[in-house]
Amino acid sequence: MARPDGYDVEGYIHFIEKRVDENYPIDEKDGARKMPNKEAYEVPFSYLENLNLNKVGNEIPSRIHSMWNVDRYMAYYWKQIMDADCIFVWQHLWEYCDKDSAIDICYPKMTELAQRCGLSKGTLISKIKKLEENNFLIQVHRLNKRNGNREDSPVFKLRTTIPLLSQEQYKQLKPFMQKKHDEFMKKFASDSQMDRFNHHNGEDTINSLIETVGDKIISKKDRREIDILLENQKEENYILTNLPDNMQDTLISSDEFKDRLIEHGCTKPTADVFFTDVISVYNKEMHTVHIIARDDSKKEFLENLDGSMKDILFKTLDGIYESIGDVKYFTAKQYIVSILKSK
Repeated sequence: MARPDGYDVEGYIHFIEKRVDENYPIDEKDGARKMPNKEAYEVPFSYLENLNLNKVGNEIPSRIHSMWNVDRYMAYYWKQIMDADCIFVWQHLWEYCDKDSAIDICYPKMTELAQRCGLSKGTLISKIKKLEENNFLIQVHRLNKRNGNREDSPVFKLRTTIPLLSQEQYKQLKPFMQKKHDEFMKKFASDSQMDRFNHHNGEDTINSLIETVGDKIISKKDRREIDILLENQKEENYILTNLPDNMQDTLISSDEFKDRLIEHGCTKPTADVFFTDVISVYNKEMHTVHIIARDDSKKEFLENLDGSMKDILFKTLDGIYESIGDVKYFTAKQYIVSILKSK
């Protein structure tokens, strides 16, 4: 499928959201409503373009807009699992797509879509979530880079076939409708499809996207907390506490790092000026040293070392760690962000 004509891909950060277990209050009052906590993951638009939702789980044996039994399956079976409003929203989303050009992506304004569907915006959001849970679409949120990273209306990637009910959903049908579903499958499905139910849900699709191409976005709240850590000079303790177990015993503190440099020929004044607030960590699996400087200027200085100073640095590292294949440089902020992204 192709992207919508004229869509400004480079103007947006595209991300998907994943719910995590804990909730958070939406205000400080007693008895405040709890909202689901979420993590955001940036995804490349090119991956979204090429994603084939028809391959997620199983589908009824016909394509949308081509056979009358599509509407019947929706009206008879999916209406009992979701509701008529969900189906109505899905049909309206397709009206925003140029189907003749094989476009299955749209990005309507949510207020306009709500008005077209005759729903409140809150109800519309819940219907879209239900459609996503049942593999009819994926909702991708957007930050407008040309407007101060303000959140804009989402992009919707639509499925072009109708998913089969899952075994659990089939059991939710009334006995009469289960019988009608059996008749439908006998009439339209091939022998190999007869015993196939859809075992995938929308959450499986989101998790697969995250595992394949997702890049975790650090929230403004987390970034403020990082800034506070740096202001209070507590980044070393944070990094030590949050390192993976197999790296915990590899951290060399700033003071110890300077002492090791002096042992290998660095003068104390030089160590104090250029290596204060520099720590190192070793990734045993990748045979890689991570040198972590407090700020950008010190990181840049370390990256550009040459001559005798570079020799002293690498002799020091060879004396601390075994089998070094690579050395990478980070600021403390960059490293803490990488830790948060890995969680």
